[in-house]
Amino acid sequence: MTASSTSDDVLVFLPGFVVPSGAYADLLQPLVDRGVSVSVPTLYRPTPRVLLGRFSVADEARVAAAYLEANVPLNARLFIGGHSRGGQAAWRAAQLVIRSGRPLAGLVAVDPVDGGNPRARRDFVTDRPADFPFAPLIIGAGRGGKCAPADRNHALFAASASNSKHVVFEDLGHGDVVSGRAGWAARKLCGTGVVDVSCARAEVSSVMVDYIKAVAGPGET
Repeated sequence: MTASSTSDDVLVFLPGFVVPSGAYADLLQPLVDRGVSVSVPTLYRPTPRVLLGRFSVADEARVAAAYLEANVPLNARLFIGGHSRGGQAAWRAAQLVIRSGRPLAGLVAVDPVDGGNPRARRDFVTDRPADFPFAPLIIGAGRGGKCAPADRNHALFAASASNSKHVVFEDLGHGDVVSGRAGWAARKLCGTGVVDVSCARAEVSSVMVDYIKAVAGPGET
């Protein structure tokens, strides 16, 4: 999914594990309507290697950082974001981008989940303090279910970045931001909140828009 506008603001958004990019269209369209250029790249396919955990979140972050370098103009006001595993990958990719010297305007992690392959050595990015030159936006779902348990969820990311903007929707389910057949599957697997799904997505979208436009500053819509 790629949606362009005339704005200098660019958001590259990384999907949850094997979630198709188009499943975030409803979540991200309000950002496009407010002038943000949005890209949801497909950085991997659900091959046996991926499904067996041999393509780690760190691998995905490195691919994401390379994608940004190759596809986003240097004069863009760049934001990176993601949902679930994609939120963790975005967190890691943001650190790589910053280390490379490229300006990064912000980070949006939508109900991010830490960790990876349970059979592999523990590698939690939140075990290390995050020192971002901006306040990352962390949006948490109060009903993460088994897909975003308390020992791996958004709260760890907020604790890792002391300057973060942490917004929790207590009645939001982990899969509620995903639409279409993938959203149905995510809600069956992860559980759902008790709110209307369309309203839930709209509220999350609104917080994302406000965050990006606050960085843009007054005078930009």
